Amino acid sequence: VVHDLIGIKESLPEEHMIECVCELLQAIGHTLDGKQHGKQLMSQFSARLMELKRCSNGDGSAAFSKRIQFKILDLLDLRQNSWQKKVFKETAKTKEEVRNDAYTEARNKARGMDTEAMFTTAVAGARPQYIDTKKSPGHK
Repeated sequence: VVHDLIGIKESLPEEHMIECVCELLQAIGHTLDGKQHGKQLMSQFSARLMELKRCSNGDGSAAFSKRIQFKILDLLDLRQNSWQKKVFKETAKTKEEVRNDAYTEARNKARGMDTEAMFTTAVAGARPQYIDTKKSPGHK
């Protein structure tokens, strides 16, 4: 699929194709990097994405928008960081919950306690736990 979207052809791929590849690789990259053949494929895909990022038009301007260039960089940074990405813990809250959290945070700060970080890290593209559970013997 990736070769069809961004493989070497006569013309450059369209931006939406590069974006699709970045999303796909973010979803499956961790799993691919876990196997020897997959690691080789990821290295090839990464090299091709960097090549596309550096492409320029005849007038010297970048062939792709900054948004696509940063999408490529974000994916490559994610891989460099062992697929660890920051995930915000916060969810939608009521006004009362916000007030309670602010009160608790102020009280903890006054005591000199560290406040809880607003984000945590998670592995991007990790195989969901429920898949392994379904495959295990004895599971119905």
